[in-house]
Amino acid sequence: MPLRYEDVCSVEEIPPNELRAFEVNGVFVAVAHLPGPDGDAVGGTFTAMEDSCPHAGAPLSDGHLEPGGCGADGEPDAGGATVVCPLHAWRFDCRTGQWCDAPKGKVRVETYPVKVEAGRVLVHVPD
Repeated sequence: MPLRYEDVCSVEEIPPNELRAFEVNGVFVAVAHLPGPDGDAVGGTFTAMEDSCPHAGAPLSDGHLEPGGCGADGEPDAGGATVVCPLHAWRFDCRTGQWCDAPKGKVRVETYPVKVEAGRVLVHVPD
């Protein structure tokens, strides 16, 4: 059975290097617009993760993005980005949900599939 994606916004509604919160299937989701190779929207991608830091519940969509993700081995991943929690600066990889400050640990946030069709950002959150 194919995944059911929900339309959350147009690609223009989230500028590169920014996040926005949306409710999808009763779950608050932080959608991030990762910039393209030149730092703008061209070639950029979108990611989605639960909008609650597992540490103290702060909305990750109120945080900010930093370039570079964290790989499974804890090494920096230049192709990604991290969201920094606004409350205590915990960092999470936008693509995997991995907690970058302890990459070998079990703490993470749930991530969700995203696709862009006809200029719209679509997110799948399981029922």
